[in-house]
Amino acid sequence: MFGMGDPNSDKEALEGIEDMKRSMEAVRALLKDPTQTEFIIVTIPNMMAIAESERLADQLRAQEVPLRQVVINQIMPPTDASHCAFCAARAKDHESNVQYIQTKFAFKGVKLTQVQCYDAEIR
Repeated sequence: MFGMGDPNSDKEALEGIEDMKRSMEAVRALLKDPTQTEFIIVTIPNMMAIAESERLADQLRAQEVPLRQVVINQIMPPTDASHCAFCAARAKDHESNVQYIQTKFAFKGVKLTQVQCYDAEIR
């Protein structure tokens, strides 16, 4: 089948597959070990990114991969609408979206870290 009738090729192919299986099992065990591995989801406060983060969190939980922290990045600080209507609207959206994130992840025992949006790139 593998080596087109050559028993040595078939045996080598099967051994290679078994080696790969053992490696994959070791990686899976490592990813599930909370003393060695933790995923940290970093998202931004818009609904598309939040939905993707929720889906990732659900998949990590289903695979028993530790998830204990979510970082919410680029949160627009509250601002006066007379200064910038767009900024005020964005800040209001971000505030409600952060509240939504808090309700979605709080019950899972996940720590939420909020990071404000700055007017310049942080280096």
